[in-house]
Amino acid sequence: MLGREDDHIIGNRMREYLLNTLPEDAGILKTIRDKANQEGNPLLMEETARFLEILVKLKKPERILEAGTAIGYSSILMCQALEGRVHIDTVELDFDVASMANQNVKEAGLSDCIHVIVGDTIDVFSNLQGTYDMIFMDAAKSMYLEVLPHCTRLLNDEGLLVSDNVLFKGMILEPERKKHRTIIRNMREYLDSLCNEGTYSTSLIPIGDGVAVSIKNIKENR
Repeated sequence: MLGREDDHIIGNRMREYLLNTLPEDAGILKTIRDKANQEGNPLLMEETARFLEILVKLKKPERILEAGTAIGYSSILMCQALEGRVHIDTVELDFDVASMANQNVKEAGLSDCIHVIVGDTIDVFSNLQGTYDMIFMDAAKSMYLEVLPHCTRLLNDEGLLVSDNVLFKGMILEPERKKHRTIIRNMREYLDSLCNEGTYSTSLIPIGDGVAVSIKNIKENR
């Protein structure tokens, strides 16, 4: 079911065309999406899911870090796209939601490659060691800016940072909107950092709720 015209940044008619053209979820992913839709739980938008699949197939990361596990849909999608040849650490704040994610991962037969960490994204990211080939940001929009330095530390040179929901249903255009003023301001600063500070090369893609695709630049004169 499509939402109101203002629920999606590209409008319902174009989104309906995309969804009718792109392949649908299958198997465990379809089961998870159908259940989420029935229960009214948020999930990665279908067109964004197809885009994420293509990105991981192109990048072929061996290690992925995810902020915002939810019920495990995106981790399972990325792992399946890479045919299980990946290790994914994914962080979820809510214990009960993380338990549902673990159950879905188990049913998908992917427990060996997906590790669900229960905790606050900033706390977990600040304590992680090692590096990753890709980071997928899909947690609370209010913390994107604060967690960015940790992403930069944890991401390999030429690593991929994919940030979902960056256009915030088009509200990114309304910095003085009272209800979400702080989130909008922080997201604008986040996008400005990605696009203009030189650490990343970034493209903003207006699909779903907006996706930023960033490549970490190689540092010179090491």
